[in-house]
Amino acid sequence: MKGNRRGKRQPHVSSGRERGSRVSPATRQTAEGRWLDYATADEMQRALHATLRDLEQLTLTLAVMERQVR
Repeated sequence: MKGNRRGKRQPHVSSGRERGSRVSPATRQTAEGRWLDYATADEMQRALHATLRDLEQLTLTLAVMERQVR
């Protein structure tokens, strides 16, 4: 049976909603072509802050490793 592609699920993160839901999440496409749905600005901000914390931690780890190499 071909034709009914509406039921196909798109991989997405965090919100429990399906893509195309009427709530219109802020959606952007990543470079890999995956969809990230954020139901609210708060959710997007929390994800961004978590990413920044991860980057800070990686930067500190890299600095420590650089010192060990010298």
